[in-house]
This record gives sequence, structure tokens and C-alpha cells, in this order.
Amino acid sequence: MLIIQANNIHESGAKSLLLSLLTSARDLYRNSKVVVFLDERLISTDPQYFPVSPDFDVVSVRATIFGRFMSEVKIWRLARRNADALLLCFGNLPPLFPCRAKTVVYFQTVLYFRQFSKYVVGVGAAVKFNIELIWIKLRLGTADRIFVQSRSVKDGLCREFKINSNVVEIYPFLNLKEIASDGVASESIEASCFFYPALGTPHKNHRMLIQAWVNLAKENIYPILILTLDSRYKSLLQYLDAAMTNDGIKVVNIGVVSHSAVLCQLKSSTALIFPSLCESFGLPLIEAKENNIPILAAESDYVRDLVVPAESFDPNSALSISRSVKRFLKIPELTPTIKSSDSFLRSLSELN
Repeated sequence: MLIIQANNIHESGAKSLLLSLLTSARDLYRNSKVVVFLDERLISTDPQYFPVSPDFDVVSVRATIFGRFMSEVKIWRLARRNADALLLCFGNLPPLFPCRAKTVVYFQTVLYFRQFSKYVVGVGAAVKFNIELIWIKLRLGTADRIFVQSRSVKDGLCREFKINSNVVEIYPFLNLKEIASDGVASESIEASCFFYPALGTPHKNHRMLIQAWVNLAKENIYPILILTLDSRYKSLLQYLDAAMTNDGIKVVNIGVVSHSAVLCQLKSSTALIFPSLCESFGLPLIEAKENNIPILAAESDYVRDLVVPAESFDPNSALSISRSVKRFLKIPELTPTIKSSDSFLRSLSELN
């Protein structure tokens, strides 16, 4: 039996990886029982991935503290009845209760590391974060095996939670056939643009990217930027609207769209731009690489773990981002002419 605990995943790159994993599980475990615990929000948005099957049970978990707790109780009971089962905890969190099954944790976020926890904002998010952090600290060491997506995540995991590095294996994966398949060009919004597919969470660094576009506009440079922001991020959307109105930057916000639509837009874009401040994997980076789309990205370890960008920049500097765009577009950067101290003094004499 395979038990998959993924009840805290319902969006972003983790969702794409999970759906790919479930598709593979259906094919590889046809003669075995599979039980998957999923966030009810994921099931409601992508019901086509969860058809009824006698050997593939989907347990819907309410996105509440009580709902999550009860799912852990159910997993404990299921593992107790099936001691030879394999439990895959796909959403970072190990089993809450001692488990008789062989336990594997796939750890795929760096926000639990101290240097990145500052990007968790909001009272509700902070409460959830701290509960999960205590959970990880108390229970992660009980896992038989831990898989991560990159060397940076492995190093951070071993450092933060005192995990023996021999237990941790780097094993990035995704559905390569899906991301390399031919997209429908007519579904793309713009064919000549810079594309940044990301939610509006703070570590995704949208404000700095928008400011970089403002810098470009002040030099009469107006590249098109495609974003995928939804209405949850009101403050960020207001910031974007102000920049578009006051500075005339060209931005198209397509909102949250399907993964296939994201891939289609990516394949039609001039380049992927990726200013995120921290990532465990950075799925769009791999998708761009596999489709030979140029990448402009932060000069960060998580980027170099996966790809070699065409241009890199300091993600904490809007000027650095805008300059990388200009380099990519082959627009020369004007630099000052260095003069002598004599000429400086002569210019001062002209002031008298």
C-alpha cells in the first residue's frame, strides 16, 4: 500500500508536482492500494485528476486545524493496520504521530529556514507557520528518508534541523514530457514579452520587479511584462496599477491560470524573468530551460543549482534588474567619462 499525505498543497509549483506524482502513482501502483490525503481546495479546482477507482482512494481534508489533525489520526490508523505500507509525506510535514509504515518526507520549501521566515506575513499565516515549524522540529527526525529538490535545500535542512546528511537525498523531479510538449500558440497573451509566473507572496519580489520596469520607462524603454497575480494581493495590485498609470509601464496581468496555459505563455515569451528571493526548486526555471527559453534570474544559489541564466541580477536592487533587461535587449548602458583632477579643478574655477 502507498499512502500519500499531501493535505497542505493546493496551488503554485507544489501543486503541479503533486498532480504529476498522482498521475505516475496511478500507472505504477495499478496492482496496489493507493490512499491519498488531499486539500479539499485542490480537489474542487482540479476534479479531473481524481476519478473514482477501487484501488485509488482520495480522502478530502478540510483546510482547518481540526481537519488537518483528523487526517493525521486517519493516517496513523491506516498505517497501524498496514505495517508494510509506504507513507509519502509530500507537503514538507512528517507524520504527526508515531507511524509503523516506512516513512518518506519530500521537503520542498525554504520558508521554514530562519533566513527566509521573514517572508511569512499576516497573523493567520504566522500562526500556521509556527505550528508547522514546531511540528517539523519534533517529528522530522523520525522519517526513514528525506528527499529534497536541490543542494541548497539539503544544506539548509541539515543545518536548521540537525538532520544527518546521510538521510537526505537530492531528487528533483517533474513531468518532462508535459513541459516539453507542443503548446497551442493561440493561447498565449503576448509573444514578445518577459514572463514571470508566480503568486504575489512577499518572497516572490514583485514590487522590486515593478520598480525595475519603472526605471526602464524613465529611460523610454517599455518591454512588456506578463504577471499571474490574483485578487488576494490587493496592495500589490494597487502598487502595480499606480506604476502603470503614473509611469506608463506595460504590464499584462493574466491572473491565476492553468499550468498548461502557463507553459503555453512561457513557450511564446521572449524570456522568463525570475526575481524571487528564495526558492526550493523554482519550477518555471526548469520549464524555461527544457523549452530553450532565455532566463533572467536572481544571482542566487537556488538558481545556479538548476540553470545557467542568460543574465543575472541582484534581486534586492531594481536598478540591477533593469540593467539586466537592458543587457538582454542589447541596449547599451551609458557610463560616465572619467576625467582628470586637473579638469575637475578647472571646472571649479569656472564657478568664480
